[in-house]
Amino acid sequence: MLTVYFGNASDSDGEAILTVSPAQSGRDVLLSGGQGFLIQESIFPSDYQYGYSEEVPRTHITVSAIQGLKNSTLSGNNVIIADGSDSDRLFIYSETIDCQCENASATARLHKGWASLEISTGNYGELSGRLEITVSGNINGIDVLSGKPAEGKFECRARLFDEDFGTYELNLPRQISGKRDLFIKMTDISEGKELLHCCLSDILENAGYDWDKENLDDIRLDFDQIDCSFTVRICDWESGTDGPVVI
Repeated sequence: MLTVYFGNASDSDGEAILTVSPAQSGRDVLLSGGQGFLIQESIFPSDYQYGYSEEVPRTHITVSAIQGLKNSTLSGNNVIIADGSDSDRLFIYSETIDCQCENASATARLHKGWASLEISTGNYGELSGRLEITVSGNINGIDVLSGKPAEGKFECRARLFDEDFGTYELNLPRQISGKRDLFIKMTDISEGKELLHCCLSDILENAGYDWDKENLDDIRLDFDQIDCSFTVRICDWESGTDGPVVI
């Protein structure tokens, strides 16, 4: 018997998707028809104050839970971001449990699996309706069993968040550390003029951003129109404090 407790799951983010699957040395495969995994269903954590229990084979079992799924699609092992969209605000847990004894348990402690990217354009605030900011990359989701990023085309136009200050935002999925395939492009669409096109991966790496952190920090970019560059501020999600500005 395996019992899953929900350590910090919150009903404020809606239902959680729980997956229980045999751990494999190779790639786990989940099929929508029910083959290849034991359990995959949507639940409300508050309904399981004393844990969610299921009979499972006496082997190593991988347990995962996801909360915050809205626009993305669960396809097999992977949560896939919709074309043209940014990441859902997913909280994720994944762990392999030794279930070779009579009773085993796991505590699902969810971790923040997205980074909020805020882009301030400063004096370009007056051009808010004419400025287009696009972020593109090669990560378009996450493997629900391993918690690792899923590779695929990603491209999203940032939303205008504050017209008065020319602030834009979007949510980035967790990236693979060391890969240089996340790019940002800024265009003045009123003139068809590209203002900037550069490697966002390099900018964040130089600022010390950690894609392997359990709870991803948020990011603020301030655009300098004079030299077409960014200053970076990493915002610690757990403490709520901002780090130093990195140019």
